[in-house]
Formats: sequence, C-alpha cells, structure tokens
Amino acid sequence: MPELAVIETGHFDCVIWSKDIRSSQRRLERTLTERGNAVPTSEVRFSPPLLLKYTTEPVFELCLGEAVFFENKYYEIEFLFHQLPEAGDPLPTVQHKLKAIEESFHFSPRSGSLRGSINTGNHVGTFQFKLVYSYRGRLIEQSIAFDILPVKMDMQSDFRAMNEAVDAAFPLWRYSLAESTSHSLSAVKKPHSQFFLLWFARFESLHKELLAGLKHVVNAPHSRLMEYKHTVPMSRLRGRLSRQQEERLALEKANKNYEKSFTLSKKRLHVDTPENRFIKAVIGHGATRLTRVQQLASLAPESGKVRFSASFIKELERWQKALRHFQKQPFFRDVGEYRGLKRESLVLQQKPGYSKVYKIWQQLKWYLELLDGADQLSLRNVAEMYEVWCFLEIRRIISDLGFEEVPCGRIPLVDSGIRVSLKDGMAGAFHFRRSDGVKIRLAHEPVFRKKDDQIRTWLVTQKPDILLEATFPDGAEIIWLFDAKYRIETPADDQGTGSGPDRVPDDAINQMHRYRDALIHRSKFDDIGFVKTRPVFGAYVLYPGYFNQLCERNPYSVAINEVGIGAFSLLPQVDNKGSHWLSVFLQRKLGVPETKYPYATSERYFVEDAARIPGKGYSITHYQGLTILASQLGPARNQEYINQFENGDARFYHTKLVAFERQKIQQHIATEARYLAVALDDDDGVHRRVDYIYPILKAERVQRGNLTEEQTGTPVVANPDEWFWLFSLGSALRLKMPLWQQSKVHFELKLVSRDDLTAGYGWDDLPELYSSLVKK
Repeated sequence: MPELAVIETGHFDCVIWSKDIRSSQRRLERTLTERGNAVPTSEVRFSPPLLLKYTTEPVFELCLGEAVFFENKYYEIEFLFHQLPEAGDPLPTVQHKLKAIEESFHFSPRSGSLRGSINTGNHVGTFQFKLVYSYRGRLIEQSIAFDILPVKMDMQSDFRAMNEAVDAAFPLWRYSLAESTSHSLSAVKKPHSQFFLLWFARFESLHKELLAGLKHVVNAPHSRLMEYKHTVPMSRLRGRLSRQQEERLALEKANKNYEKSFTLSKKRLHVDTPENRFIKAVIGHGATRLTRVQQLASLAPESGKVRFSASFIKELERWQKALRHFQKQPFFRDVGEYRGLKRESLVLQQKPGYSKVYKIWQQLKWYLELLDGADQLSLRNVAEMYEVWCFLEIRRIISDLGFEEVPCGRIPLVDSGIRVSLKDGMAGAFHFRRSDGVKIRLAHEPVFRKKDDQIRTWLVTQKPDILLEATFPDGAEIIWLFDAKYRIETPADDQGTGSGPDRVPDDAINQMHRYRDALIHRSKFDDIGFVKTRPVFGAYVLYPGYFNQLCERNPYSVAINEVGIGAFSLLPQVDNKGSHWLSVFLQRKLGVPETKYPYATSERYFVEDAARIPGKGYSITHYQGLTILASQLGPARNQEYINQFENGDARFYHTKLVAFERQKIQQHIATEARYLAVALDDDDGVHRRVDYIYPILKAERVQRGNLTEEQTGTPVVANPDEWFWLFSLGSALRLKMPLWQQSKVHFELKLVSRDDLTAGYGWDDLPELYSSLVKK
C-alpha cells in the first residue's frame, strides 16, 4: 500500500495509505475532464491548527498535491506516538459518531501506535474524526478531516443538482443523524422546520457559544427595581414614614385604634423579568430536544446492532448536563414561565450574554440547506441519493409526456425524528393520468412476496428500485422495472487502457433477468384455478455513465429492442441531456399527447420482439382465434387451385410479403394467426364470398423461386428472389352463413376474430383486431 499522507508532529506521526488508487484517479480525471472541470487536490484539515514538524506556526491544513481520497476505497490510518501514556492516563482513541468507525481503531502499547481502517463505501463529503490522547498529563483533542470525492460524478454540478431535485420533492429526506461523512451547511431564512436533525446540526456548531452566553447570564443576571406592598400592624411600624402615613398614624392614636394595620410599599431588585424567562425557556427547550435526540439515537439499531458510538452518546449527555446545570441555578427559582415578549427588548439585543443567547436562538429556528457554510450535517450515501433522484427523474419525464399527476394529499414520507424515509412500495406510489385514458403508477421499491395476491414470487422476495405500470383503456397492464446502480465498469479500449465507454457491471444485468423471470401475475380462471403470466415487459439498469446522448447511441439499445433487458445512462445535466435516451424510450412506449399514433391501446406492446419470445416449443398468442381475412385469391391461378378453395380442400395459400408490410402487419402477427379465410369471386361477378376458414398449420417466409405450382396455383414466376408468406392449411371449417364482400380492385388483408366471422357481420362491418397497428 503506498503512503498517501504523512503528518509529523511533536506528539505523534500519522501515516495514511491505501492500495493502488490510480484507477480512481483516472476515473475522476475522466469524469471531470468530460465536464470541462479541473481535478481538485486533497487536503488534510486540522482543528485546532496543528504545529507540524517542518512548520514554524500551526497550520490549518496540509495539501497533498493530488486527489487521493475516493469513494469505495479502503484506507489504513496509523498514529505513532512519541511518548507512551503514563499510568492512569487514558489510552489514545479515535472518536466518531459511528460505533463501527470507533471500534475499527486499536491501540497497541507495545508499539505505541493507534491503528485502524476505514471503508469509504458510497459515502462522499467530509470524513472527520477526533483524535483524543494524553500528553504529559494533559488531555488533547485534535480534529482531523479530509474530503471523500466521488469518481462517477462531479461534486459541484451533478451532486448539487441531485440534492436540489431531491429537496424539492422530498424535503429533509437526504439528512441523517450520523454517517461516515458530512457536508458543509449554513443557515438561510426559510420556513421553520421542526425536524430534529436540522436543529441538532445548528446546535452542534453553536453549543459552545450558547454555554458561554449562559455563563455570562448566570454571573450577571438582569434584574429590575420592582415595588412590593405588604400590611404591617401599628405596633410594628419602624423607620421613616411618609407625611400621609404620619398624619394617619396620629389620627388612629388619637382615636385609640391601636390594632389598626398600615399598607407599606418597598422597592427592590428582582430577577423575574421577561428576559430571564426567555433564557429559562431556551435552556429547557435545548435540554428537552437533546434528550429526544438521544432517545431516538438509542432506538435506531441497524441489523440488531447499536449504530452510534459511545463517545457520541456521552457527548449528548455532556451537553444535556451542562444545560441542566444552568437550569438549576438558584436565581431561576424566582423566574416564572415564559409567555412571549410584548415588545422588543433592548436587554436581549444589547446586553452581554443575553444578546448572544438571543442571537443563537434565532439561528436555531432557521431551516438549513446545502450551501458552503460552517455547519456540518450527515447526508445519506450517494448511492441512495442517486436511486431516489432516478425515481424523480422518471417522474419528471412522465409529466413531460402529457400525464397529469393525481394529487395524493401528503408526500409519502415517514419522519422518525432523526431520519426521513420514503414510504416504499405501492402505498407511496405516484399516480398519473392522461386525456387518452392511459393511467400510470410509479412506485419506489415495491415489495413482491410469496403471499401476495396478484403479482407474487414463488421462492424469494423481490424488491426492485422503481416500478412503472401503465394501464390502458382496454384494461391491459404493462410493467417496466428500473434498478438504479451507482456503479460503473469501464472496459478496456482497443489499446487496453481501460478508457472504453461506460458500462454497468454484468451482475446488474443478471439482476434484471432475475426480476423479469421471478415476478408472476395470477389472474383467476375459475373457482379453483388461476392463470399465471409474466407481467414485466422490460427491466433496465440506470447508471451514472457519461455520454453525449444527443449524438451517441445507447450501447444497450440492441438488447433493449430484442430482449427487453438493458441499461440507460442517467445523469443530471443541463437541459436534461443526461436523460435523453430514457426520455426517448418512454416517449416511444407511452407516446405524447400531440401525436396521432394510437398509443392508448395496448396491442402494440404484445407484438414487440422482446415480448414475443416464447419458451422453446411454444408460441405466444395475444388474441385467441386470430384470423387473416384476404380479399381475393390472386390473379392467374389455375382452375384446380381455385376449385380446392371453392370445395374447402385447399392445402396452401401464398401472398407477397410486401402486402403484409404495406399494411404494417408485423411478423409476430402473421405467426400468431390461427386461421385463414379467403374471399372468392361469386358467379354474379360483383360480389365475393367467404365460405370456409382454414386452420393455419404453419406460416413461413419463402422466396418465390422455392414455391411449387401446387403451392401457388400458377407456373408463372416473375421474380424468383421475391419473398412471400406461405401458409400451410388444415381441414376447412364451413361457415354457417357466408361472408359477403363487394368486389374490390386492390388486395386487402383484415385481422379479425374467428367468432366474428359467424356472427352475421358484413365485410366492412367486421370488428378488426390490431386495428391500432394495421394500416388501411
């Protein structure tokens, strides 16, 4: 492992190293260069400033000259102390909010080293910890921090745009009480939020100032001169009296009223002022909230383990203890309950101590957002952020396609006090509708179990990231699944430099196959049975690959069209250029309101290549009894061939492939058809009639030169290379009532139901199948 940073001081030496980071450096350089940005350098920051071995003054940071700290990297950190702790002194430790990070460091008395490791994972931002050690009987706390950089996106553009989009839809979701890294925040004037984390983040940075202000208040509390009245018997009158009281005393003595009482008034300083009531309320409010944060932290285990470190819990307890100490000051016993200020107080605005507490209180009330400020607040890891942003980006694209979001009342969020979570699954889904009758349901992390009623699994619970379900006016439901993966594989190019186009890992593609195969839709067949079908028409990975999507082709486009499995690059870019491929895909699937293309029917989805792949030995059928109805037999057929159709003995029928293509009848429709009927000329020369329908035994495309006269009814071969459809026919079924047609000049094909042929319809009145796809 190469040494990435060496920090030498008079008390200790610190060494940070990792395995080869060249791949991460190349990936970051490529990411930023493609966006026209420079690669930043890594710095190690100290608080308080640290006197290094080769500096004459304490420094706040040490520049390493290149970027060395990246996401998803494993780093070793070792502190070598020049002096071992003396007997009774605490051992050197590393303090962090997370228990896992604290426990990863171990002090060895033999070598005098404190050594540990960190795995940055998908956490980006400032990684900060506190080194606590004793030196010559003095306890020293030294804060050390450095920035963990993302390599797949730009921190200043991509990451900020994701944050803004998530905040706009799900306020407070991205904040967390404690993660591996944190981000700089500052207060801005926005509507007040009661979310604990926002208050706590501000309190962390201001608690020292708050305690200093309270100390000043306790040492010099504000008081004012207040008048007090009390009743005294005549016999206990002492001191100087007012002229009116002397006159009244003389009068009562003359009347021998010695039991008479007198009301006296005195003025004295008192601390029960509105300002002191305000200070008392601030102390009580802060102590109560810290207690609440501690309770929430202790009730937030992950996988049955305590997540927060003991030092973090102790720090919360120390802050509470400090506030409780001020709350128990004797003079607060005479201070009443705070009921607000009737007017502005110069004491709170100007008097030392009071003004500091008042200013801090005002800052604690403001909402926090991600700006370049002084406060630090933990955010969720970037993989979670990317997943939710992808969900919101699909939501935006759906809205751009003319869908109107159905108001759901409340945003689907669950607030635990220290963490806001999305209400995952169908309960928190967004619903959309459009004027053409199409309805959309967009759900985040729906869960499919073995016990579910409609869509279920048989073995293992499945939980895809994003579900997009379209319901059409004919009742058909189409599902597409998306899984956001904050992962990129960069294959080697022709020179083997590892700078090929961005791809997703193979296991992510394999997971899409698993989703499509595992989810089964059950519809009731009768009282004792169900029909099982696969409802997922496509499953796709979303990944942060960088492409010029307006000019380049999606490397997964062929797989998407052929098998319904693939991936889309998705990044927040100006003018939504980073989601162009996905926008075009969803537009092709769902259409836009301005188009006349009949997207409001579901037929088109059932003839796409990806949806028509059957199990070996099977075929896919959307319409039962689909019948191809041809308007004529064709010219120049011999009499024997014609007689076979007239007598119901035909064995073959052929027609040009171009006739099917002209009417947009795709291959899947031709092979799905189960019956064929042909209209033959009637004796009157004006009408044609259909008497028989034939089961189709086989449908194949054959060049004209390979067809026999028996199959075509004519020896004439105009172009032996021209392609034809050849249908091999079974035993004919005679219609109870012939179907009549007015003779037409041009050849015409219709796709109809077998049952409708016997329902008494005329040729032009027959209900057509796949009418939204077939051109007339």
